[in-house]
Amino acid sequence: MVQKLRLRDLREDNFWKQSTVATLLKIKRRTYAEYELGNNMISIALLYKLARIYNVSLDYICGLTNYSKPYGEYIEYDEKRILDNIKYLRKEHNLTQKSLGLTLSYSQNTISEYEKGLRSIPLDFLINLAILYKISLDEIIGIKVKVPIIKA
Repeated sequence: MVQKLRLRDLREDNFWKQSTVATLLKIKRRTYAEYELGNNMISIALLYKLARIYNVSLDYICGLTNYSKPYGEYIEYDEKRILDNIKYLRKEHNLTQKSLGLTLSYSQNTISEYEKGLRSIPLDFLINLAILYKISLDEIIGIKVKVPIIKA
Protein backbone atom coordinates (compact mmCIF):
# COMPACT_ATOMS: atom_id res chain seq x y z
CA MET A 1 0.00 0.00 0.00
CA VAL A 2 1.33 3.44 -0.88
CA GLN A 3 0.71 6.02 1.81
CA LYS A 4 -1.12 9.20 0.74
CA LEU A 5 1.00 12.11 1.90
CA ARG A 6 0.48 15.86 2.21
CA LEU A 7 3.08 16.58 -0.45
CA ARG A 8 0.85 18.55 -2.78
CA ASP A 9 -0.59 20.67 0.02
CA LEU A 10 2.86 21.54 1.33
CA ARG A 11 4.13 22.40 -2.14
CA GLU A 12 1.12 24.56 -2.95
CA ASP A 13 1.30 26.30 0.45
CA ASN A 14 4.77 27.46 -0.64
CA PHE A 15 3.57 28.41 -4.15
CA TRP A 16 6.11 26.03 -5.69
CA LYS A 17 5.88 23.98 -8.86
CA GLN A 18 6.60 20.27 -8.87
CA SER A 19 9.78 21.02 -10.80
CA THR A 20 11.00 23.26 -7.96
CA VAL A 21 10.58 20.52 -5.35
CA ALA A 22 12.08 17.92 -7.69
CA THR A 23 15.13 20.12 -8.18
CA LEU A 24 15.54 20.52 -4.41
CA LEU A 25 15.35 16.73 -4.03
CA LYS A 26 17.63 16.13 -7.04
CA ILE A 27 15.10 13.88 -8.76
CA LYS A 28 13.05 14.10 -11.95
CA ARG A 29 9.82 16.07 -11.87
CA ARG A 30 7.85 13.03 -13.05
CA THR A 31 9.26 10.96 -10.19
CA TYR A 32 8.18 13.62 -7.72
CA ALA A 33 4.74 13.81 -9.37
CA GLU A 34 4.28 10.07 -8.81
CA TYR A 35 5.05 10.53 -5.10
CA GLU A 36 2.58 13.37 -4.90
CA LEU A 37 -0.11 11.31 -6.61
CA GLY A 38 0.54 8.39 -4.26
CA ASN A 39 1.48 6.10 -7.14
CA ASN A 40 4.98 5.36 -5.83
CA MET A 41 6.37 4.98 -2.32
CA ILE A 42 8.79 7.74 -1.37
CA SER A 43 11.97 6.73 0.42
CA ILE A 44 12.47 7.64 4.05
CA ALA A 45 15.56 9.67 3.07
CA LEU A 46 13.57 11.83 0.62
CA LEU A 47 10.74 12.21 3.08
CA TYR A 48 13.24 13.42 5.66
CA LYS A 49 14.59 15.97 3.16
CA LEU A 50 11.06 17.22 2.53
CA ALA A 51 10.42 17.59 6.26
CA ARG A 52 13.54 19.75 6.49
CA ILE A 53 12.66 21.77 3.40
CA TYR A 54 9.15 22.54 4.68
CA ASN A 55 10.16 22.62 8.37
CA VAL A 56 7.41 20.21 9.38
CA SER A 57 7.28 16.93 11.27
CA LEU A 58 7.23 13.61 9.47
CA ASP A 59 3.97 12.88 11.27
CA TYR A 60 2.42 15.94 9.64
CA ILE A 61 3.57 14.98 6.14
CA CYS A 62 2.13 11.49 6.67
CA GLY A 63 -1.19 12.75 8.02
CA LEU A 64 -0.72 11.33 11.51
CA THR A 65 -1.23 14.74 13.13
CA ASN A 66 -2.45 18.21 12.22
CA TYR A 67 0.36 19.78 14.26
CA SER A 68 2.82 20.81 11.57
CA LYS A 69 5.92 21.92 13.45
CA PRO A 70 8.81 19.48 13.84
CA TYR A 71 9.11 17.92 17.28
CA GLY A 72 12.79 18.62 17.61
CA GLU A 73 16.05 19.47 15.95
CA TYR A 74 16.86 18.05 12.55
CA ILE A 75 20.12 16.21 12.46
CA GLU A 76 21.94 14.56 9.60
CA TYR A 77 20.00 11.67 8.08
CA ASP A 78 21.50 8.38 9.25
CA GLU A 79 19.99 5.09 8.13
CA LYS A 80 21.99 3.10 10.69
CA ARG A 81 20.47 5.21 13.48
CA ILE A 82 17.00 4.38 12.16
CA LEU A 83 17.80 0.66 12.08
CA ASP A 84 19.20 0.84 15.62
CA ASN A 85 16.09 2.72 16.79
CA ILE A 86 13.76 0.14 15.25
CA LYS A 87 15.59 -2.68 17.01
CA TYR A 88 15.82 -0.74 20.29
CA LEU A 89 12.09 0.10 20.26
CA ARG A 90 11.14 -3.52 19.58
CA LYS A 91 13.23 -4.69 22.52
CA GLU A 92 12.01 -1.81 24.73
CA HIS A 93 8.46 -3.08 24.15
CA ASN A 94 9.50 -6.66 24.94
CA LEU A 95 8.73 -7.89 21.44
CA THR A 96 10.55 -10.52 19.45
CA GLN A 97 10.93 -10.18 15.71
CA LYS A 98 8.31 -12.88 15.38
CA SER A 99 5.77 -11.21 17.70
CA LEU A 100 6.29 -7.81 16.05
CA GLY A 101 5.86 -9.44 12.65
CA LEU A 102 2.63 -11.10 13.74
CA THR A 103 1.32 -7.83 15.18
CA LEU A 104 2.05 -5.87 11.97
CA SER A 105 1.44 -8.71 9.47
CA TYR A 106 5.07 -9.11 8.43
CA SER A 107 7.19 -12.24 8.59
CA GLN A 108 9.90 -12.63 11.20
CA ASN A 109 12.38 -12.80 8.31
CA THR A 110 11.19 -9.45 6.94
CA ILE A 111 11.56 -7.80 10.37
CA SER A 112 15.05 -9.27 10.66
CA GLU A 113 16.00 -7.97 7.21
CA TYR A 114 14.71 -4.49 8.07
CA GLU A 115 16.70 -4.40 11.31
CA LYS A 116 19.89 -5.56 9.57
CA GLY A 117 19.48 -3.12 6.68
CA LEU A 118 19.18 -5.93 4.16
CA ARG A 119 15.84 -4.65 2.89
CA SER A 120 14.62 -1.10 2.39
CA ILE A 121 12.18 -0.11 5.08
CA PRO A 122 8.88 1.06 3.59
CA LEU A 123 7.21 4.14 5.01
CA ASP A 124 4.08 2.14 5.85
CA PHE A 125 6.14 -0.04 8.19
CA LEU A 126 7.48 3.01 10.05
CA ILE A 127 3.99 4.49 10.29
CA ASN A 128 2.70 1.22 11.74
CA LEU A 129 5.55 1.23 14.28
CA ALA A 130 4.79 4.81 15.29
CA ILE A 131 1.14 3.93 15.83
CA LEU A 132 1.96 0.70 17.69
CA TYR A 133 4.51 2.34 19.99
CA LYS A 134 2.53 5.59 20.30
CA ILE A 135 5.51 7.73 19.29
CA SER A 136 6.27 10.10 16.44
CA LEU A 137 7.99 9.19 13.20
CA ASP A 138 10.48 11.91 14.11
CA GLU A 139 11.49 9.84 17.14
CA ILE A 140 11.92 6.69 15.07
CA ILE A 141 14.06 8.57 12.55
CA GLY A 142 16.13 9.91 15.43
CA ILE A 143 15.25 13.58 15.46
CA LYS A 144 15.97 14.94 18.91
CA VAL A 145 12.55 15.59 20.40
CA LYS A 146 12.11 18.96 22.13
CA VAL A 147 8.38 19.58 22.28
CA PRO A 148 5.44 17.42 23.37
CA ILE A 149 4.08 15.20 20.65
CA ILE A 150 0.51 16.04 19.72
CA LYS A 151 -1.42 13.35 17.87
CA ALA A 152 -4.51 14.15 15.82
